[in-house]
Amino acid sequence: MTKMQDANTIACDLLTVCGFDESMLQAHFKKKQKNEKCAGVTVPISQERLDVLAEASTQGAHFAATGGQHFTLDDVFQAAEIPVRKEQIKKMEKSKKERSAGIALMGEAKKI
Repeated sequence: MTKMQDANTIACDLLTVCGFDESMLQAHFKKKQKNEKCAGVTVPISQERLDVLAEASTQGAHFAATGGQHFTLDDVFQAAEIPVRKEQIKKMEKSKKERSAGIALMGEAKKI
């Protein structure tokens, strides 16, 4: 970052010497602390992390969800299982609606 800051300062000074207003191009870079880490969006071993990992389709999305931390086998397998279970739930709900409609129809038929 210091090299970028020095280059920007030199360029702005050159613009000033040439008679231009450099104020729009000045940059002030903040130094990153050595102990500052990339924070993940989620906390390890949580349902939120599993949900985000299940929805993630690219490596960048996985990186953003974990903050660059390593996956555990539990995370990988559980996140892969979530879409499968959601699909099973949809099928069971559809079947339940069909059966409920059939029971109601049978009740109407027995009244006749």
